[in-house]
Amino acid sequence: MTNRPCLDMKKLIGKVTAACGNLDVDYEAFKNIIDECFIGWYSRSMASSIFVFCKDNKGRWCVLASERGEEALDYQGYWNCPCGYLDFDETTAQCARRECFEETGVELDINSLKFVGYEDDPVTANRQNVTFRFVSIAYDKKTSDFTFSKKNNEGKEVGNISWIPIEELGNYKWAFGHEKRINELFEAYVDPDGGYRFWRDFKKGCSNFFRKVGEAIGVILNGLSPV
Repeated sequence: MTNRPCLDMKKLIGKVTAACGNLDVDYEAFKNIIDECFIGWYSRSMASSIFVFCKDNKGRWCVLASERGEEALDYQGYWNCPCGYLDFDETTAQCARRECFEETGVELDINSLKFVGYEDDPVTANRQNVTFRFVSIAYDKKTSDFTFSKKNNEGKEVGNISWIPIEELGNYKWAFGHEKRINELFEAYVDPDGGYRFWRDFKKGCSNFFRKVGEAIGVILNGLSPV
């Protein structure tokens, strides 16, 4: 795809002449007038996304996400991390911070945002958006320290808002490939040495082991019970 005028010239002239009673309008003269008044092009949109990580009161790392509401443009009922289009007079980091606040009510310190990359592949990018990604890690807070709000939402674009534990990502349907992005960014910036996931898996393994041992002991004791 290439940049192209955002007006179909022949269609415009046809509709204008029809509306004016099929007047005989000189095409080239009309085209020159439109060219002089032309102010833009169809082009790829710029967007930002923000992945916010914080521990809950159980010590589990969670990511901030919201459900796409009934008035969302697409992927209704799916979940995503805060994201949206770049406004005039703002940086990509400011855009990410603003979208987070508008969609969840969570207000971040702009200095806590870390730029971690972008996506510009026209084949894989949603609607061919060029999206800049940011990460914010709340080391000094718990998820309970934040309050959600929908008062700055546009209509019903946002449904539920939640801090989702990393180990529960698979329980949700995700838009824009965000589950993959969350895992990638968590491993790269929150748990680069794998320590959190190692101990989480270790504790889970121990729990399963002792549960099975308990079940086995129960079966043995039941077998020894007097008739």
